[in-house]
Amino acid sequence: MQIKIHSTGKHPSEKGLRYKIASVTILFFSMVWCGLFLSVPFLLKGNLTLQKIAALIRFFFTPICHQMESRSFHLAGHALPVCARCTGIYSGFMIGILTIILAGRFWKVRHPTRSFLFFGLAISGLEAILSFLNVFSSTLLTRSITGAVLGIIIAFFVMAALNQIVDRPINHEVKVWKELPVN
Repeated sequence: MQIKIHSTGKHPSEKGLRYKIASVTILFFSMVWCGLFLSVPFLLKGNLTLQKIAALIRFFFTPICHQMESRSFHLAGHALPVCARCTGIYSGFMIGILTIILAGRFWKVRHPTRSFLFFGLAISGLEAILSFLNVFSSTLLTRSITGAVLGIIIAFFVMAALNQIVDRPINHEVKVWKELPVN
């Protein structure tokens, strides 16, 4: 992967601050996302209000994941509202973002080649197909590992896209509404 640093004409510290804010924001929302599905088993142990919140979170993840209990990790005696593969994808994404930030490379991540994405999809897809054909018996661990590999790869694509957005110069010029063109 070739690393290039593009200039927007801004002071380097301002540009670096923009990268840090954007990167930490992505990490924060990733942690909230993972925290949502990890909190469900513990919310189910609480009072009726907490159980309703857990049901709402489970409902939120319904269109995203099949939620089969036999393919989900269990915490505190309850299944997570996402399967092991989805748990791996979301956790891998969060770990990927965190690793990029801790390595101090968040402003240097450029678009990886598509072959990296296809590699992650191929690993996860191959594991699923071989399991379906009874050639290979997949476990929660294998599903979560292949999902985590895909999640980490997706993190690099998201950070590269984020860097392209942050690299764009900011137009500080403000126009009065009377000066705006009318179509």
